Amino acid sequence: MNSDNLSTSTNGEAVFEDCRKDHISHFILRLAYCKSDDLRHWYIQQEVDLFRFRFLRESDNSTSIKAFLAQNGFNFKAISQEEKQKLRKELVYLKCGYAYVPSSELLSLVANVFRLELSKALARTARMFPVIEEQQRLLWMLNHINEWYLGDDYGNKKSKTRDGITADMINPLCQESFPPCMQHLHYALKADHHLKHFGRLQFGLFLKGIGVSLEEALKFWRSEFIKGNMDVDKFDKQYAYAIRHNYGKEGKRTNYTPYSCMKIIMGNPPGAGDQHGCPFRHTRTDVLVQQLKAMKISSTQVDEVLVKVKSNHYQHACGMCFAAVHKQSSAEDTVLAIDHPNQYFELSQKILHPQKPSTSTIPRTMRTPQNATLQTSCASDVPGTDSETNTNKKIKQEAELDEGWENDDLDEIMSGVASMESM
Repeated sequence: MNSDNLSTSTNGEAVFEDCRKDHISHFILRLAYCKSDDLRHWYIQQEVDLFRFRFLRESDNSTSIKAFLAQNGFNFKAISQEEKQKLRKELVYLKCGYAYVPSSELLSLVANVFRLELSKALARTARMFPVIEEQQRLLWMLNHINEWYLGDDYGNKKSKTRDGITADMINPLCQESFPPCMQHLHYALKADHHLKHFGRLQFGLFLKGIGVSLEEALKFWRSEFIKGNMDVDKFDKQYAYAIRHNYGKEGKRTNYTPYSCMKIIMGNPPGAGDQHGCPFRHTRTDVLVQQLKAMKISSTQVDEVLVKVKSNHYQHACGMCFAAVHKQSSAEDTVLAIDHPNQYFELSQKILHPQKPSTSTIPRTMRTPQNATLQTSCASDVPGTDSETNTNKKIKQEAELDEGWENDDLDEIMSGVASMESM
């Protein structure tokens, strides 16, 4: 057998398998993100950004671009040098029923068509979603996929930056290293001496993740609540239980983990009197500007952050905020997208206190069943934990369901989507 042919065959099979996984993940995400306007809007934006990235990677390969345009019905034709000269002063040149578009504008045109077609496809999928709802073994995955998090597990490790954080240290640490969402919650608690349920949950789990012990957490919350004319007995009866519950000392004794950015952004939106949520997602522009300026971010940098906010890139906006506060480069290719409030805190502490080395050995975890092969359209390989038991516990904690899903379910999903697309 010819070794070159064998190598070509192997590479072809690898490409086919990669394409297969990419297609499966795309249609699974269509199902998961078709159920509401917010989910559809977020998913379309991410897919368009991924499309732009892939298109630009092929921009140097004119043959590949032409083949793509031909396969998808774009009847674009190359123009002569003479016609190119006429386009120098005009964005689009019309002649004999044809619109001549500069190659630099080609991506915008194609991306807009992609956005429109994907929006239509999601609308069709939403109308047919009741068919999928009949498959109970798949429904739990589709309902919770938008809250999955692929970063560090901040619920099962001690603070990387400090041996222990006391209640008295929280205020100076807030000014030093808290992300905007947690700064907002902290200052609201200081002003009103109270937070509603979701605010206490979001802020309390964050404090747990940075290394505040149960005893110090009770001390911190009690000291703030009694400043609002609440007696100690009422606090102990109505609020202390929930704090102990967050630390796994009450109820089912589950070790709850701090909320990731995705969970905060896509979770329950704040209502009247609520302080939880993501400032870049849920706060009015004028209020957000005031908060950013209070963090000593310049007007120019604030404007750059707002550009990301208007494009629905909330985590990139937080990354730009981090770069501005810590005097880091704000160049597009160097700004870090923040995935977790506790990640923001740890990175800040490492920059401000570089002499304190990290001692964490906790691996990155993915809160999906151990036997799952799901990949998002733009996801990279993320190693899971070595313990299947720990992974299953996280699944039950996040989704409160006992059953996972098998690879065979992917074929069922694909066949269901295919039947929807044909309707």
